[in-house]
Amino acid sequence: MASYLFSKLEKLPQIHYSDRKDILKVLATVTYLDSYEEPDDFSFVIKLFDYLRICNGEAEVDFNEIELVSIILYNILQRKRFIAKELLSVCDVWKPSTLTHIKCI
Repeated sequence: MASYLFSKLEKLPQIHYSDRKDILKVLATVTYLDSYEEPDDFSFVIKLFDYLRICNGEAEVDFNEIELVSIILYNILQRKRFIAKELLSVCDVWKPSTLTHIKCI
């Protein structure tokens, strides 16, 4: 089920608000419990960062969604530190000091 939900992250902005919130709640729970089958790649991490960028540009932002996305990212990067190292090696944009304001890139 988590793999299916991770596959929906690319279309997250087009999904209805209530469904989007449910998807994020489930993903926050399974990533916290570390009870999901890892996908073949971790491109969904980039999709989550992209979603934060989209939220940053909108006038009406639901902070619950931003919080849930941040929790998911934290859970994943905490357990899979190699992803964070890869992101840092690619670009300076992913450094924590840049992400604290959500305004990256």
